[in-house]
Amino acid sequence: MSLEINKVHLMSNIDGTASMDADSVDLVVTSPPYDNLRTYNDSSSWDWETFTQVADGLMRVLKPGGIIVWNVGDAIVPIHGKKKQDGTSRTGTSFRQCLYFVDNGLNFHDHIIYEKPAARFSASAKGSRYSDVFEYCFILSKGRPAHINVIADKKNKGFGTTFTRDGGRKADGTRNRDAEKTQIAVKEFGVRHNIWRINNSCGAFGMPKEAYEHPALMPQELAYDMIRSYSDEGDLVLDPFMGSGTTARMAYKQNRNYIGFEIDPTFHKLCENVNASVMNSVFDK
Repeated sequence: MSLEINKVHLMSNIDGTASMDADSVDLVVTSPPYDNLRTYNDSSSWDWETFTQVADGLMRVLKPGGIIVWNVGDAIVPIHGKKKQDGTSRTGTSFRQCLYFVDNGLNFHDHIIYEKPAARFSASAKGSRYSDVFEYCFILSKGRPAHINVIADKKNKGFGTTFTRDGGRKADGTRNRDAEKTQIAVKEFGVRHNIWRINNSCGAFGMPKEAYEHPALMPQELAYDMIRSYSDEGDLVLDPFMGSGTTARMAYKQNRNYIGFEIDPTFHKLCENVNASVMNSVFDK
């Protein structure tokens, strides 16, 4: 690999991944631009052709067994060929992007819904849609995932009780009623569901205040749990849209290596400043 790791590089991710070795990254965690819903210095170039170049670069550098976590949403735009007052539609870009990865050889391993804190005021009752409070996280793997560490933090209601497991089945598939039954204790915690309710505010697991200068933040807890779930210590985590540096900070906190790209000089400087102050003084690994 010709690029330094544990660094966020000021360059386009297309050029960045082209400078990396094939099959060198264990995990990609990223949140790309959402249909130009935000204004970035390079937003005019974020179209389908650019997406495919980015995606192709990520698939090339991903190791066999590696995973891409693609956190994305959709815009609501006027129906094609019509004015806004004549009707609007969701773009469906998130699904198109997910299927592009699948059509080009990745496995659609899982999907997770990131539920955002609800707005202080709900949408008008005169609106035509329900309030939008979630984003998709598509989990895509290059073959069978090499690292899966599912998080078991869902409190089981039946904790402290037991249930009976029968004696299994005979060779012909019928229930073996003569076999001894087993009493199984219900564990305190089970695997969490795939709807993750996550806050994005400052606080114990909150975002550094300086990071809010970036217009579109990935919650630190979301990045932390994705890295925890789909990598091991010492693995290399890539974020091609590093923004304020969330993925780098959460990888560092969990003893992973990281590499990232940020094309906007202002956000790159923000990322460097936030990460330097946080990594050197706040994190207790």
